[in-house]
Amino acid sequence: MSKFLALVVLIAAPSARADAPLEEQRFALERRIADAPWDLSLRLRLVDLETRLGSLRRALEDVRIAEVAFPRESRLPVLEAEILLLSERPAEAEAILDSIIAGPGRHRHAYRVRGRAREALSDRVGAAEDYGAALLLGPDVEIYLARGRLLEGLRRWEDGLQNYRQGLRETGATPIRRALITIQTRMGRLDAAIAHVDVLVSQAQVATRFLVLRASLLERQGRSAEARRDRELALAQAEALYARRPSPLALMERGRARLALGQRAAAREDLERASRQAPQLFEARDLLSRLAGAGR
Repeated sequence: MSKFLALVVLIAAPSARADAPLEEQRFALERRIADAPWDLSLRLRLVDLETRLGSLRRALEDVRIAEVAFPRESRLPVLEAEILLLSERPAEAEAILDSIIAGPGRHRHAYRVRGRAREALSDRVGAAEDYGAALLLGPDVEIYLARGRLLEGLRRWEDGLQNYRQGLRETGATPIRRALITIQTRMGRLDAAIAHVDVLVSQAQVATRFLVLRASLLERQGRSAEARRDRELALAQAEALYARRPSPLALMERGRARLALGQRAAAREDLERASRQAPQLFEARDLLSRLAGAGR
């Protein structure tokens, strides 16, 4: 769902209690629209609710009604394409977006949505081009990450690297720095990757995961003593975190550090406890899977 869809609720005045079930809110909105059929903000809010409820057919119908009522509202065709995409109809979404992009004006969001449609159609080259066109109209962390992922999938390593570097310059976002570390590691540029991990270590209050990551890169360079120091520091930080604030997250970080140090039984205990206490902590389960795989 786009930022536009997510922000629709902010456009309209409240129509029901904030904690009311979505179905009640939809019924209340439909009554208000009957009294004010020319209020675009109400219709947009209704589309947002229908989308969140999974009523995509009704959302699509309401968007098309709005397009007839408000033919000059340029956001509506893109919104229609988004709902078609959510409805797993990417070819229809692409056709609408082709028409929009062929017209005058700046089409940053249309490029972004068409990129998603082309990804769904397995057109990775076209999707990467669309994300690139969107970025020419302004930086966006999610688009940099999506474009980089596609370029890596196409094995265009240098293009992917430059994409992330530009994204980091433009946004300074940690997810992009982490993507840079990943691609530089894959390309064997370990010194550059370590330099970026150094930044993350310096910025984090508790740097367990980044210390463990740096240790793995140092180990690959044959710098075993430095790697060992990072792993021990990671465990010390994780234990201090758990002493201050015992939580599933702190248990997971301690398990991560223990796993890195080869303390398999203690790591398993921490990670299993973290998973039991917070089943939504998927990373703990991933670490447990890694531990199980290493034991084979």
